[in-house]
Amino acid sequence: MKITWVEWNEDKTFKKDHDEPAVGRSLFMDPDLFDYTWLTTTITEILEQDENGYVHFHTENSEYILIKD
Repeated sequence: MKITWVEWNEDKTFKKDHDEPAVGRSLFMDPDLFDYTWLTTTITEILEQDENGYVHFHTENSEYILIKD
């Protein structure tokens, strides 16, 4: 599984990928490479996160909880 946090340029083009979430980034998740891919809108608020990979956050239009195993 690949999980990446994508940072965007002001014109909404790709800028850089990261290992950690932050406001202004999007979650890109590809659990089965090339079979299913998910990209969220940008993060507006991180509500909770821990060192084990749990992240609870709001995006421009949704709320997510990510739990890494």
